[in-house]
Amino acid sequence: MEYKKTYTAEELRELIHWFEAHKEQLPETLRLDKSTFIPNFRLTAEYYISIARKHYANPTYGAQIWMLFRMRDRLQEEGME
Repeated sequence: MEYKKTYTAEELRELIHWFEAHKEQLPETLRLDKSTFIPNFRLTAEYYISIARKHYANPTYGAQIWMLFRMRDRLQEEGME
């Protein structure tokens, strides 16, 4: 998913559903990229999902929501489908 200032309700529904379906499989930590390491990934994912649910239509939160998409993409690259 590429960065957008706002995401549709359908895009967010699909993204949140994916995280909920994989909740028990989420790793404790995640190396998102070369410079981004998330030590308590499960809790971080919960916080970002909360932000997405509350503020998906607000362009101020577009970057935080995009991070959720990046997290999911990274996990899928590691084999979590």
